[in-house]
Amino acid sequence: MFALSLALTQLETTLDVYAQVEAESPVIELLEPLEARFKTHFGEQWPIMYEVARCESSLRQLHDDWTPIVSRTRDFGIFQINEKTWDSTARKLGLDYKHSLEDNLKMAKIILDQQGIEAWKPSSKCHGYSAEQS
Repeated sequence: MFALSLALTQLETTLDVYAQVEAESPVIELLEPLEARFKTHFGEQWPIMYEVARCESSLRQLHDDWTPIVSRTRDFGIFQINEKTWDSTARKLGLDYKHSLEDNLKMAKIILDQQGIEAWKPSSKCHGYSAEQS
């Protein structure tokens, strides 16, 4: 009986913690399946963009300690969006592509619409797509 009571108390505590997590936190962002997010943001191009993100970041926005994935050339997140090139645009749009998966996906869609798949040409040997295929 004591073990059951303890387990219920721990479950209630866990649920209370999740209830206190804000909607923009990385924990909440991870709850929606990645594939669904890609379909929402990229429509018919989602399989291509999924492969691009897999090549760029192994489909990761954040490290295990919740710090952003960032390259030595200051490329951030799941799509490795370059800070020097895109930070001003992201700030104007109110997007935090460095920390937020959702905002990184939105920024990637903007980049895709402006530059096409060529924006991720450096990783094309991995993902195998070119401007002619997108």
